[in-house]
Amino acid sequence: MARVPYLDQQDLAAEHRDLLKRSVNIVRALANSPNGLREFSALSNFIRFKSRLDPRLRELAILMVGYLTRSPYEWSHHVEIGRRFGVSDADIRALMDEAGGRPSDLEPLAKTVLKAASEMTRDLAVSDVTFAELRAGLDTSASSTWSSPSPSTTPSCACWRACRSMWRATTSAISTSSLSRPAPRDARPMGKARRSGTGLPSSPANLAAIVDCP
Repeated sequence: MARVPYLDQQDLAAEHRDLLKRSVNIVRALANSPNGLREFSALSNFIRFKSRLDPRLRELAILMVGYLTRSPYEWSHHVEIGRRFGVSDADIRALMDEAGGRPSDLEPLAKTVLKAASEMTRDLAVSDVTFAELRAGLDTSASSTWSSPSPSTTPSCACWRACRSMWRATTSAISTSSLSRPAPRDARPMGKARRSGTGLPSSPANLAAIVDCP
């Protein structure tokens, strides 16, 4: 579970209660900072509903981050969400192969997206080579999702440092939630993936343990 309390609408001032219309645990945790949640929600809603990035590619990128950070919470939920946007079991097997440095049958653009997600997670920057590959396969609007300072220069601006700190804090907060631990009484289930009690696979061999969300 998260290290901060899960809030409900009655815990917030009246002007912020609309933030918990979607009462899921990640939102309830972020509601401890209502103004921060409002800004976070605006960005996440744009990425999910208005961005020109293909939704299957988006979900593959999210799954790669969840896999690399060993976050059962992120992984299990986006296995289920990804299926709604065309992510197949074969895609998930291929993602794990790509993460492990093994060849896969994914199309070139999907491989590049996973490589970019991996670099952002491990290095907090997409390499110039990978970004060039993204630009070749995506238009400027979609590829700007991956923009970051070049790793060849030291990120020194206050804005980048703040974004990097927020990324680390968010990843840490998400990763503290584990489906293998007993849920607290006020931790509400979030969809079929949570109820299934699935864990995070370490190889394609035990894929069925995570993708089986009946």
